[in-house]
Amino acid sequence: MAGGDMQDKPRVPGARRERHQGGQDPGTHCCLVSTLAPRPSPRLSHVPVQGADPHVSLPPGIRRWHAFNPAIRADWSCHAIQARDGRWILFDPFDGPSGLGWESQSDGVVGAIIATNGNHERAATAWMSDAPVPAWASPDAGLPCAPWQPLVPGLPWLDDWDIADLRGGGPGEVAIRVPALDLVVFGDAVINLPGRALEFLPDKYCTSPSALREGVARLLRRPFSRALLAHGEPLVTDASARIAALLR
Repeated sequence: MAGGDMQDKPRVPGARRERHQGGQDPGTHCCLVSTLAPRPSPRLSHVPVQGADPHVSLPPGIRRWHAFNPAIRADWSCHAIQARDGRWILFDPFDGPSGLGWESQSDGVVGAIIATNGNHERAATAWMSDAPVPAWASPDAGLPCAPWQPLVPGLPWLDDWDIADLRGGGPGEVAIRVPALDLVVFGDAVINLPGRALEFLPDKYCTSPSALREGVARLLRRPFSRALLAHGEPLVTDASARIAALLR
């Protein structure tokens, strides 16, 4: 967790495993941002729900949820991206199917779950207990071999998605490039919390700050316009250029 230097500012998630604590915390405010046609979600009726954020424009085939997590004193986000065969790949889900308002019949089939680092186990087990969904993470993430499987190129449903090794951030830190959407999904490597500027994960939470920046620099060699972040608002235009400015 952030120390005294973060006082009176939104906290940056620290080097601790982010777990779902079994149900929505009454102090957690959850917002569903979806590019699908908006519809009421009775499973989210117990928390304030907003429609699509006019300031966040995401293409079809992407879903985003975000909430304030009192346990880490910071915002967290999770995402779902639809693969070519129609299945959805979930990234870092922070609540189970009912908590995210996922109606399996109408919302589509979840093909797999990806943890972008070893601290993002979150509520993955809630999804795996609801249905036999494979879960993938970097072999360096330190998550248990069962149920987690190695996140390596060539896995089903990942189409032409690329896995970028961002070692130096959290354990097993990765980013996933989705070329068809001109998009990269980040875990903790880059954060964009409310009330703070876009930034890298602070050095004190990195396993190697220099290695993380080198990995991000390699990723930026192929520009991309959009970025989804596990903590904070997405970047919907000029994402690679904005992240590159952090390296200067």
